[in-house]
Amino acid sequence: MHLSKEIQKRLNELDTNLKLATTIYGDYPEKYAFNESFTRRFSAKTITNINTFSLVIFERNERLKYDYCFARAIFTDLSRLVSVIDLWIDKEQDIKEIKNGFDELELFVDFDFKNSNIDIDEAWTKIKNIFFGKENFWEELEWQNKYLEMLRVAKQNKYFEYYFPYTSHFWLRFSSTKTIKTINLSDYFISACCDANQGNYCVSIACELENAIYFNTPQECLDYAYENYYKDNLLI
Repeated sequence: MHLSKEIQKRLNELDTNLKLATTIYGDYPEKYAFNESFTRRFSAKTITNINTFSLVIFERNERLKYDYCFARAIFTDLSRLVSVIDLWIDKEQDIKEIKNGFDELELFVDFDFKNSNIDIDEAWTKIKNIFFGKENFWEELEWQNKYLEMLRVAKQNKYFEYYFPYTSHFWLRFSSTKTIKTINLSDYFISACCDANQGNYCVSIACELENAIYFNTPQECLDYAYENYYKDNLLI
Protein backbone atom coordinates (compact mmCIF):
# COMPACT_ATOMS: atom_id res chain seq x y z
CA MET A 1 0.00 0.00 0.00
CA HIS A 2 1.20 3.50 -0.88
CA LEU A 3 0.38 5.17 2.44
CA SER A 4 0.31 8.86 1.45
CA LYS A 5 -1.77 8.30 -1.67
CA GLU A 6 -4.24 6.10 0.16
CA ILE A 7 -4.65 8.57 3.02
CA GLN A 8 -5.12 11.47 0.60
CA LYS A 9 -7.71 9.50 -1.35
CA ARG A 10 -9.70 8.79 1.80
CA LEU A 11 -9.40 12.38 3.01
CA ASN A 12 -10.81 13.57 -0.32
CA GLU A 13 -13.79 11.29 0.20
CA LEU A 14 -14.41 13.06 3.53
CA ASP A 15 -14.47 16.40 1.68
CA THR A 16 -11.59 17.79 3.73
CA ASN A 17 -9.38 20.74 2.83
CA LEU A 18 -6.27 18.90 3.95
CA LYS A 19 -3.57 18.22 1.37
CA LEU A 20 -0.65 16.02 2.32
CA ALA A 21 2.95 17.10 1.94
CA THR A 22 5.30 15.74 -0.70
CA THR A 23 9.03 15.05 -0.66
CA ILE A 24 11.62 17.47 -2.04
CA TYR A 25 11.19 15.63 -5.35
CA GLY A 26 7.48 16.41 -5.47
CA ASP A 27 6.33 12.84 -4.81
CA TYR A 28 4.10 11.49 -2.08
CA PRO A 29 6.20 9.30 0.26
CA GLU A 30 5.18 5.66 0.13
CA LYS A 31 5.74 4.41 3.69
CA TYR A 32 4.84 7.55 5.64
CA ALA A 33 2.57 10.57 5.39
CA PHE A 34 2.49 14.06 6.90
CA ASN A 35 1.19 17.59 6.38
CA GLU A 36 2.81 21.01 6.60
CA SER A 37 0.25 23.70 5.77
CA PHE A 38 -1.67 23.83 9.05
CA THR A 39 -0.82 24.71 12.64
CA ARG A 40 -2.22 21.30 13.56
CA ARG A 41 -0.08 18.51 12.14
CA PHE A 42 0.21 14.75 11.94
CA SER A 43 2.69 12.13 10.90
CA ALA A 44 1.81 8.54 10.03
CA LYS A 45 4.00 5.58 9.22
CA THR A 46 3.62 2.04 7.96
CA ILE A 47 4.88 -0.27 10.70
CA THR A 48 4.44 -3.67 9.03
CA ASN A 49 3.22 -5.11 5.77
CA ILE A 50 0.02 -6.36 7.40
CA ASN A 51 -1.85 -3.08 7.67
CA THR A 52 -0.45 -1.70 10.90
CA PHE A 53 0.22 2.03 11.09
CA SER A 54 1.45 4.57 13.62
CA LEU A 55 -0.01 8.04 14.07
CA VAL A 56 1.34 11.03 15.96
CA ILE A 57 -0.72 14.22 16.17
CA PHE A 58 0.75 17.49 17.29
CA GLU A 59 0.57 21.25 17.00
CA ARG A 60 3.20 23.73 15.86
CA ASN A 61 3.56 26.06 18.83
CA GLU A 62 5.58 29.22 18.29
CA ARG A 63 5.53 30.19 21.96
CA LEU A 64 6.92 26.86 23.09
CA LYS A 65 9.36 26.68 20.15
CA TYR A 66 8.68 23.00 19.53
CA ASP A 67 5.95 20.75 18.16
CA TYR A 68 3.70 19.81 21.08
CA CYS A 69 2.48 16.23 20.75
CA PHE A 70 -1.09 15.69 21.94
CA ALA A 71 -1.54 12.00 21.17
CA ARG A 72 -0.14 8.93 19.48
CA ALA A 73 -1.62 5.62 18.39
CA ILE A 74 -1.21 2.33 16.58
CA PHE A 75 -3.99 1.55 14.08
CA THR A 76 -4.85 -1.62 12.20
CA ASP A 77 -7.78 0.10 10.49
CA LEU A 78 -6.62 2.85 8.12
CA SER A 79 -10.12 4.32 7.88
CA ARG A 80 -10.08 5.06 11.60
CA LEU A 81 -6.64 6.63 11.35
CA VAL A 82 -7.84 8.90 8.53
CA SER A 83 -10.92 9.87 10.54
CA VAL A 84 -8.72 11.01 13.41
CA ILE A 85 -6.59 13.10 11.03
CA ASP A 86 -9.73 14.72 9.61
CA LEU A 87 -11.19 15.48 13.04
CA TRP A 88 -7.92 16.84 14.41
CA ILE A 89 -6.85 19.03 11.48
CA ASP A 90 -9.83 19.87 9.29
CA LYS A 91 -12.60 19.82 11.91
CA GLU A 92 -10.30 21.16 14.67
CA GLN A 93 -11.86 19.06 17.39
CA ASP A 94 -10.39 18.97 20.88
CA ILE A 95 -8.16 15.96 21.39
CA LYS A 96 -10.19 14.74 24.37
CA GLU A 97 -13.35 14.73 22.26
CA ILE A 98 -11.60 12.71 19.58
CA LYS A 99 -10.31 10.28 22.19
CA ASN A 100 -13.89 9.48 23.20
CA GLY A 101 -14.46 7.78 19.85
CA PHE A 102 -11.03 6.26 19.33
CA ASP A 103 -9.65 4.01 22.05
CA GLU A 104 -6.48 3.57 20.02
CA LEU A 105 -5.35 7.06 21.00
CA GLU A 106 -2.92 7.49 23.87
CA LEU A 107 -3.01 11.07 25.16
CA PHE A 108 0.08 12.82 26.46
CA VAL A 109 0.13 13.04 30.26
CA ASP A 110 2.44 15.56 31.90
CA PHE A 111 4.26 14.99 35.20
CA ASP A 112 1.86 14.82 38.13
CA PHE A 113 3.96 17.26 40.14
CA LYS A 114 5.13 20.79 39.36
CA ASN A 115 8.32 22.74 39.77
CA SER A 116 7.76 26.07 41.52
CA ASN A 117 9.62 27.83 38.68
CA ILE A 118 7.25 27.96 35.68
CA ASP A 119 10.08 28.10 33.13
CA ILE A 120 11.83 25.09 34.65
CA ASP A 121 8.54 23.22 34.77
CA GLU A 122 7.94 23.92 31.06
CA ALA A 123 11.45 22.67 30.27
CA TRP A 124 10.59 19.35 31.93
CA THR A 125 7.31 19.16 30.02
CA LYS A 126 9.18 19.78 26.76
CA ILE A 127 11.56 16.88 27.41
CA LYS A 128 8.77 14.46 28.26
CA ASN A 129 6.55 15.62 25.39
CA ILE A 130 9.26 15.34 22.72
CA PHE A 131 10.05 11.85 23.99
CA PHE A 132 6.35 10.92 23.89
CA GLY A 133 6.04 12.01 20.26
CA LYS A 134 9.27 10.49 19.00
CA GLU A 135 9.41 8.44 15.84
CA ASN A 136 9.07 4.68 16.39
CA PHE A 137 7.55 5.20 19.82
CA TRP A 138 6.38 1.57 19.87
CA GLU A 139 9.91 0.18 19.94
CA GLU A 140 12.26 -0.58 22.88
CA LEU A 141 9.49 -0.34 25.47
CA GLU A 142 11.69 -1.55 28.33
CA TRP A 143 14.23 1.19 27.65
CA GLN A 144 11.44 3.77 27.32
CA ASN A 145 10.10 2.86 30.74
CA LYS A 146 13.55 3.27 32.25
CA TYR A 147 13.97 6.63 30.53
CA LEU A 148 10.64 7.92 31.85
CA GLU A 149 11.56 6.73 35.35
CA MET A 150 14.83 8.66 35.04
CA LEU A 151 12.91 11.84 34.14
CA ARG A 152 10.45 11.34 36.99
CA VAL A 153 13.19 10.88 39.56
CA ALA A 154 15.34 13.69 38.12
CA LYS A 155 12.55 16.24 38.26
CA GLN A 156 12.10 15.51 41.97
CA ASN A 157 15.83 15.42 42.76
CA LYS A 158 16.62 18.13 45.30
CA TYR A 159 20.04 18.85 43.77
CA PHE A 160 18.58 19.83 40.39
CA GLU A 161 15.40 21.57 41.58
CA TYR A 162 16.57 25.02 40.46
CA TYR A 163 18.29 24.02 37.21
CA PHE A 164 16.98 23.78 33.65
CA PRO A 165 16.98 20.30 32.08
CA TYR A 166 17.73 19.75 28.41
CA THR A 167 18.55 16.76 26.24
CA SER A 168 20.49 15.72 23.17
CA HIS A 169 20.11 12.19 21.79
CA PHE A 170 17.90 11.64 24.85
CA TRP A 171 20.89 12.26 27.13
CA LEU A 172 19.85 14.34 30.12
CA ARG A 173 21.88 17.42 31.05
CA PHE A 174 21.32 20.53 33.18
CA SER A 175 21.99 24.24 32.90
CA SER A 176 21.80 27.04 35.44
CA THR A 177 20.18 29.33 32.84
CA LYS A 178 17.07 29.07 30.67
CA THR A 179 19.00 29.78 27.49
CA ILE A 180 21.72 27.24 26.75
CA LYS A 181 24.42 29.40 25.20
CA THR A 182 27.00 26.66 24.80
CA ILE A 183 27.07 22.90 24.97
CA ASN A 184 30.30 21.80 26.56
CA LEU A 185 31.12 18.42 25.03
CA SER A 186 33.18 17.55 28.09
CA ASP A 187 30.23 17.83 30.46
CA TYR A 188 28.41 14.94 32.01
CA PHE A 189 25.26 13.40 30.67
CA ILE A 190 22.87 11.01 32.34
CA SER A 191 21.25 8.22 30.38
CA ALA A 192 19.04 5.17 30.62
CA CYS A 193 20.80 2.12 29.19
CA CYS A 194 19.41 -0.12 26.48
CA ASP A 195 21.75 -2.94 27.53
CA ALA A 196 21.31 -3.56 31.24
CA ASN A 197 24.23 -6.00 31.55
CA GLN A 198 26.32 -3.34 33.29
CA GLY A 199 23.51 -1.28 34.77
CA ASN A 200 20.20 0.38 34.06
CA TYR A 201 21.53 3.94 34.07
CA CYS A 202 24.86 5.57 33.46
CA VAL A 203 26.82 8.79 33.82
CA SER A 204 29.33 9.59 31.13
CA ILE A 205 31.68 12.41 30.18
CA ALA A 206 32.74 13.66 26.75
CA CYS A 207 30.11 11.44 25.09
CA GLU A 208 32.30 8.39 25.66
CA LEU A 209 30.07 5.51 26.70
CA GLU A 210 33.03 3.18 27.05
CA ASN A 211 34.08 5.25 30.07
CA ALA A 212 30.60 5.45 31.57
CA ILE A 213 29.89 4.69 35.21
CA TYR A 214 26.84 2.47 35.68
CA PHE A 215 24.15 2.36 38.35
CA ASN A 216 21.05 0.31 39.06
CA THR A 217 18.80 3.24 39.95
CA PRO A 218 18.37 6.74 38.51
CA GLN A 219 18.70 8.24 42.00
CA GLU A 220 22.22 6.82 42.39
CA CYS A 221 23.08 8.05 38.92
CA LEU A 222 21.85 11.60 39.50
CA ASP A 223 23.48 11.91 42.91
CA TYR A 224 26.81 10.82 41.48
CA ALA A 225 26.59 13.24 38.57
CA TYR A 226 25.82 16.14 40.86
CA GLU A 227 28.53 15.45 43.43
CA ASN A 228 31.25 14.73 40.88
CA TYR A 229 30.49 17.34 38.26
CA TYR A 230 27.39 19.50 38.28
CA LYS A 231 27.84 20.95 41.77
CA ASP A 232 30.82 22.97 40.58
CA ASN A 233 30.47 23.04 36.80
CA LEU A 234 26.92 23.86 35.74
CA LEU A 235 26.78 25.60 32.38
CA ILE A 236 26.12 29.34 32.34
